[in-house]
Amino acid sequence: MISGNGSAYLYGDGSGTFTGPDGSVQNFGDRSGNYTSETITVQNFGDGTALVDDEMIDAVAQVFTTLDIAEAQVSGRTDAIGSDAENQVLSEQRAESVVDGLQDRGVTTSLTAEGFGESRPVAANEIDGVDNPAGRQLNRRVEIFIPAVL
Repeated sequence: MISGNGSAYLYGDGSGTFTGPDGSVQNFGDRSGNYTSETITVQNFGDGTALVDDEMIDAVAQVFTTLDIAEAQVSGRTDAIGSDAENQVLSEQRAESVVDGLQDRGVTTSLTAEGFGESRPVAANEIDGVDNPAGRQLNRRVEIFIPAVL
């Protein structure tokens, strides 16, 4: 267990949980897992698909519509489990899923979906050669970049 801003329980099979002030991450060790906070729930099935709480995608769609955003890039990422080719496809599927969800809610912004596979991690997949499930889960993400317009 690691203490500080939260608690992490890491198991030898690659699974683990992290609970902190912003919510909890549960990694099942097979590329699937969950993120839960007070207002958001994301269930990651590990195959590039996920069930995202409608409130979250609705809120993002409302921002795009309210601010009349012209364009944005949606980038999918993965952890380092699996081959580079598999992770590239998985990251592309993640980005495309978010684009589809926003378009289903009437967003007319020009959205570009791209995948970066396991490159550009935000957390270590391993720490001192030991698997880091919490880090792997954090690397499984989608980012939305909205360019500044002057």
